[in-house]
Amino acid sequence: MLKSVSPVRMGLLVASAVCLIFSVGFSTPSRAALISYSFNGSVATELTGSPLAGTFSFGQSVTGGFVVDTSVPDADGGSLYGFFPGGLVSISVDTGGYNASGTNGLIDTADNAAGSDAVGIAAFITAGPFVGSASVTGASVAGLDLGGILISLMDSTGTALSSDAFPNPISLSGFDDIYGVLEFYDPQDLEADPTSLTFSLETIEVTTSVPAPAVLPLFALGLVGLGFARRKRAA
Repeated sequence: MLKSVSPVRMGLLVASAVCLIFSVGFSTPSRAALISYSFNGSVATELTGSPLAGTFSFGQSVTGGFVVDTSVPDADGGSLYGFFPGGLVSISVDTGGYNASGTNGLIDTADNAAGSDAVGIAAFITAGPFVGSASVTGASVAGLDLGGILISLMDSTGTALSSDAFPNPISLSGFDDIYGVLEFYDPQDLEADPTSLTFSLETIEVTTSVPAPAVLPLFALGLVGLGFARRKRAA
C-alpha cells in the first residue's frame, strides 16, 4: 500500500522540480553539447610510386565524421588565434576499407592572421615528426604507422571568420582552401618526413547537436509527474 504524500512534501517536490526546469531548462546553457559532424570527399594524392599506393587510389571515396565540444575554453587567450585542446573529442576517416580514428584532439583557429582565416581539426600523436596529445588508431601501411589526422579549412580573404572563437557550426562556407590529411611516419626512422595521404572535402554537415543539460528539465518534469501520480493513487 502506498503511503500518502503530505501537502508540505508535495509542495517541496513540485517547487524543486520547477526550480530545476527554470534554472536549467529555460536558461541559456553555459556549454553546448557535443556536436557531431559527417563529411565526405575523395583521395586527392597522386600515389604513383608511393608506399601508400597498394592501399589507396586517387579519386577513392572518403567518408568520415568527428565530434567537437564547444565548451572547451580558448587556451591561447589572445584575439588573433584560438587554441582548444580537447575540443576535438573524436574523428574517423574511412576510405577503401581503411579506417583511421583519433580521440582527444584539438581545434585551432586564426582570425585574419596575415590576411587569412583558418580552422584546423587535428588529432596527432607525439612520435617522429608529430607533436600532439591525441590517440590515433589505424593499420600500418607498407611499414608506415598512422601518426595523425587533419582537416584544414583556410580562407585567403580573411572573411570566413568573425573572431578566433570556437567555430559553431563548422562549415565549408567562406573557405577557399579545404582538405584533409592522413599522416603516416616510419617508426624505424623517426627523423624522416611524414608520408601524406590528402583528400578533398565536398561536404561537412551537422548530424546531431543536443544541449548537455537538456536531460535535467526532463528529470524535473518526471519528478512532478511522479509526485502527482503517487498523490492520485494514495487518494
